[in-house]
Amino acid sequence: KIVDTKGLRNETPLTQEQMDELREYAISLGFDEDKIEFLGPDSTSKTSIFGDELLLINNDVLPVSNGTTNPNSLISGKGSIAHEVIGHYETVKKGTAFNQIEFINNDFIPNYRNIALDEAQASIRAARFAPGLTDSERMTLLRDGIQRLKNENILLRDVKHLLDINAR
Repeated sequence: KIVDTKGLRNETPLTQEQMDELREYAISLGFDEDKIEFLGPDSTSKTSIFGDELLLINNDVLPVSNGTTNPNSLISGKGSIAHEVIGHYETVKKGTAFNQIEFINNDFIPNYRNIALDEAQASIRAARFAPGLTDSERMTLLRDGIQRLKNENILLRDVKHLLDINAR
């Protein structure tokens, strides 16, 4: 009953030590401790920001341990928390997050271009502005952001002016 990442992210339950470390890092980024929720092995929800209120953390917060080269699969736990807090939470609060869902013909439709822009923006912001990350963690986040754009056939140079990546 854990998040099934199809081998792309960690699929084992978090230890108490891992949860404590991730909680402390989120707090150090300015996230309210009372709004951090660990989902645990009975939840299949992914690590994410729920609206602008809750930081939901599950097993997929950690990287996979096999020899993949997929940047998203290699983002560390701290990198994942930075992606959620610095990347998503702060842009939702600032009003610079991308609308990922559109309401068309009485139906909610994912906007895959905006999803890629928002995810890339989150990873690039985390790489640039999150304190306490190693150079390797920053490079992995940057590679993830670029890969997310590439997956939608978007070049960073074509959308850089749209992204909130110049100041925290």
